[in-house]
Amino acid sequence: MELAQLEYLLPRLRGWGEALGQLGAGIGTRGPGETKLEMERQAINRRIHRIKERLEQAAKERKLRRKQRARRSVPEVAILGYTNTGKSTLLKALCGAETLIEDKLFATLDPKARRVRLPDGQEVVFIDTVGFIRQLPHQLVAAFHSTLDSVREADLLLNILDASSKSLFQQHETIQRVLGELFGEEPRPPMLNVLNKIDRLTASEDFSRLERARLEIQPHVEISAEQGMNLDRLLEKATQMLDSQKERICLEIPYSQAGLVEKLHEWGKVHQERYEDDKIVIEALLERTYVAALEKLSQENGLLLSRLA
Repeated sequence: MELAQLEYLLPRLRGWGEALGQLGAGIGTRGPGETKLEMERQAINRRIHRIKERLEQAAKERKLRRKQRARRSVPEVAILGYTNTGKSTLLKALCGAETLIEDKLFATLDPKARRVRLPDGQEVVFIDTVGFIRQLPHQLVAAFHSTLDSVREADLLLNILDASSKSLFQQHETIQRVLGELFGEEPRPPMLNVLNKIDRLTASEDFSRLERARLEIQPHVEISAEQGMNLDRLLEKATQMLDSQKERICLEIPYSQAGLVEKLHEWGKVHQERYEDDKIVIEALLERTYVAALEKLSQENGLLLSRLA
């Protein structure tokens, strides 16, 4: 948060320095205002450098934690959305997380991650991310890099939208645009749209907007994070979308390729591991991207892959 604020402030000091520099300035000299602003600029630049060093270290630590979670087959769900739509409130409602909840721009810049158990028993990590805004200043993009990393690595995106806001559809368009810039041509994780604050709908235009959203924004669930309404439906839908990305497979591995067994444990959930005379038989639940990789590997290395119902 501090880095975003400093990088947002730094270019704006210039105008103030020019104005203050007029006060008491002689020919070929600097005014007291301009001198003071130059000192402030230097202090801000030093602070930005220190924060970026810490962010780089934090990025390495997050990469290590993601690798550890992958070994335990723990999916990640990134909570994103327009600013002030209730992301932190939702995380607290789902996980009892003590996150910062303020009606303030950039109130949650650093990702907050909490673990929760879904209805089918599997555990997932929910990650709160920064609130997006329209026309995000270019100099803030780097400051958001750490939280955007969690979006890139997620298995599922929860797009939190304020159903009570007149700018509901504008919010949705903003998120789509930012994700388009973030992923480019890369495949995106599936996204579940969450129409939050339905308890605040009162006027007829509110309900008309909701009816339109039901048609245009899919897939979606309607909740009130603040009141705890329909959170069970949200978790059930998230479970369905996570499971839809996976396939149950059976893989026969010759002992010459035994190193692949460890990979399967990293990539997904191994249900059965059987050692026979000439091969290892593994039944596992894997994401489709890993199944596709195994298909290619099977053709090259004499593995036998079959899909299970």
